[in-house]
Amino acid sequence: MSRLNDLQDKSFLTQIQPSVESARWIDYCHLFQLDPQEIGLNERVKLAGLRTSLYQYQAYGVYWQMKTSRAVGGGFVADEMGLGKTLSFFAYIVAERQLSWLWQDVEAARAIDHPRHLKETGQYPDARCPSRDERRGWIACPCVSSSPTSKWPAKGGVRLACVPQSLIPTWAKQWNEHVNEREVNLGMRLVIAHDSSNPIPAPGFGNVDARHARNIKELSAKRNIFDSKASAYLDDTAKPNQDRYLVLTTTQSYKKWVKRFEYTGQFVSSVSSAEKLTWVNGKGRGIVFGLVMIDECHEEWLKEKGHAGVLSNIPLTNNPFIWGYSGTPILNTPRSIEGVLSAIEQHFPRIDKYSKVTGWEQDQTLSQYRYSNFDLICKDFEKHLKNKTGNLRVARHIEKALASFLARFMIRRTAESTWFGRPLIELKKHIHQDVVLAHNPKYDDKLGDLIAVIQDEAREKFNDLRDTLKVNDPLCQQASFPTSLTFNQKCRVEWRLRIIASFPFLVTLASVNHKHHLNLTTEEAIKYKGTQLTKSPYFIYLRQITNSSSKCIWLHHYITELLRTTDVEMKEQKLVIMTQFNPVALILKLVCFPIAASILY
Repeated sequence: MSRLNDLQDKSFLTQIQPSVESARWIDYCHLFQLDPQEIGLNERVKLAGLRTSLYQYQAYGVYWQMKTSRAVGGGFVADEMGLGKTLSFFAYIVAERQLSWLWQDVEAARAIDHPRHLKETGQYPDARCPSRDERRGWIACPCVSSSPTSKWPAKGGVRLACVPQSLIPTWAKQWNEHVNEREVNLGMRLVIAHDSSNPIPAPGFGNVDARHARNIKELSAKRNIFDSKASAYLDDTAKPNQDRYLVLTTTQSYKKWVKRFEYTGQFVSSVSSAEKLTWVNGKGRGIVFGLVMIDECHEEWLKEKGHAGVLSNIPLTNNPFIWGYSGTPILNTPRSIEGVLSAIEQHFPRIDKYSKVTGWEQDQTLSQYRYSNFDLICKDFEKHLKNKTGNLRVARHIEKALASFLARFMIRRTAESTWFGRPLIELKKHIHQDVVLAHNPKYDDKLGDLIAVIQDEAREKFNDLRDTLKVNDPLCQQASFPTSLTFNQKCRVEWRLRIIASFPFLVTLASVNHKHHLNLTTEEAIKYKGTQLTKSPYFIYLRQITNSSSKCIWLHHYITELLRTTDVEMKEQKLVIMTQFNPVALILKLVCFPIAASILY
């Protein structure tokens, strides 16, 4: 149970049956108007509105999202880093925009009996849309009753992507690279709602700034205000074509920006049924969303709080689709996905909009996925870990219950995933290069003192272990007792040395006598996040920390050179730095982001 990542990497999460005869595969090929026999790794799917063609597994993810959105209200895209989650999201909202435009065109044609689309009734088998050949790169037209799109109603409203602050420039750059705003029928547009401390329009964004008067007007909902004589209450509705807008924002910026749309009017105060309405003066939200996504959804994941709190704050009007994106959606606890799951349930349509129960509770099939059931699984998991019994039967029961949620709401592909029996993507040739750096002897004396302290801690831990063994097994022979700590136990004691090996100056701050003493723990590093970062010793002594580190100096030069080059496909280089220590990640964040920002801007 401690290896939750094993569960999220199960093959069933790829949501693919490797057979060209499977119903899902046929449905997917029908959506994108593909030949079901074309399953090669080099096959690409062209989507009007995107400059970049999709791998088939990416296009299949778009199909799965469109289908899942309408079945359960949202879910998780958990593809591993490097498989193109950002591009997949752009493809998803472009496909949804295509669906909206097609429905508008079909309804307009049917209203005047125009032959460019089929009538709703009287269609013959294998019918084709009369306009199909004119629209290359478009999904199947909903005018054809056998098409999957004929069963999918369009979802109007503004699209929202909430991403970490540091990724805003990257997302904006990838939008410009992948999305074709010149596709006149779709008219896709990016709007950026960022820190409100920036001037209007914000430098580098101009008309893309979400506070621009034109954008405020375009994104505002169609208001339905009624006085006390009204016989019915209607929610605000989305204006036509608002589904072409993607608002890119952060947790804090969204909370400030969305208040600009609020307005006062007559609203329902309390209701027991549709016939009994009580009217009071109140505030309307003034904006309607159709699709909302949070990136890196495993960060600040608690229900209705932090990053996930953006989802619960989204207006219920229009029942927007809710999505969480992350390459590592489940880390140490299943609660890493609770914020998104809870929000999906909150926003799922109710049979009676005045009902207090959720749409999932009202649906017999979906009731098994209620948040209350998921919460019980999490509590069982936490209890299981706390008891430390290692009960395999209990662990398997929890895994089975959790797997049911993952199979329904998550799609995940990794570098090890296969596509019809073959590797998902054709990996580039791997080149390994060792880098040997000189040791900095300046802090060796202080390091020796710390090593002595850590060795004392290791001896104390070892003696405690032997005492525990004696108590639990008094008849055990002395000769069979361990003579030293295992490698893993030794690493748990010596973890500070691994951090200081990379940043020797930290041995000075680790001294208990230093006025800015650091214990180098995860809890301490987390305490310094956000606005507290500039007050932390890591920030105050950043120059000394980096100048003493041969690794950091080498990394600085390496990143500087890397950002001046492109990869083999003439795209920006990507660098992945892995560490299990939060203090190291905090230092690298302080060091690396200014380097990238100074070169990119």
